[in-house]
Amino acid sequence: MRKVTPYRSISGALKSIDNGGRFFNLMSKADDGIVTDAELAKAAGVYRNAAKMHLFLKMSIMDLSETDRITSAFSPELRRKYKDNKPLVITPREGNDLSLVGRAVIVSGIPKYLKSKTEFSGFIMVPIMVNNVMTMMMIPIMDQYDVYEIYNDKSDSVFLVAHARSSKKFPEKLTRLGGFLKELKKEKDANNADSVFLDTCYYTPL
Repeated sequence: MRKVTPYRSISGALKSIDNGGRFFNLMSKADDGIVTDAELAKAAGVYRNAAKMHLFLKMSIMDLSETDRITSAFSPELRRKYKDNKPLVITPREGNDLSLVGRAVIVSGIPKYLKSKTEFSGFIMVPIMVNNVMTMMMIPIMDQYDVYEIYNDKSDSVFLVAHARSSKKFPEKLTRLGGFLKELKKEKDANNADSVFLDTCYYTPL
């Protein structure tokens, strides 16, 4: 999970992402007016993960106007990929839509940390190796994640967000979160997903 500090200007954003890529990306050149996949991946701090770098970009330019000036600097391939994978900006209420599972989304609200399994019980599917065969196993979500309820205000519906377990916790303050919607099962032997949660990759304090 990485903190995203939004760009304050179009020129600042372009300077940051038109960066030449990493040293082994010989075809990318810094400050040439063309932003490639390799350059955006470097700015996002990822390797060959298009969905995450597009999520980073969307979160980093959300406070700017005229963002088409940034996407117009993309290489044709990057422009096509961003159009196909552009993250959704949703409310906590909209986040509970099962049809969105697998999508990259951005949601803003106040996260409330759930301290124990007595406050919340839910299960996720994780891959494990058994006798050299990969299989899926259901485990409590709190075994691998710090889990929060996020809401816009006290009267709004809540939505679950989570990040890999860490000593760092989100404060109970307005925060923008970006990640991927995943299935959540309420009963260990359930056959179908009962709800969803946001597996958080990036965050921005607001």
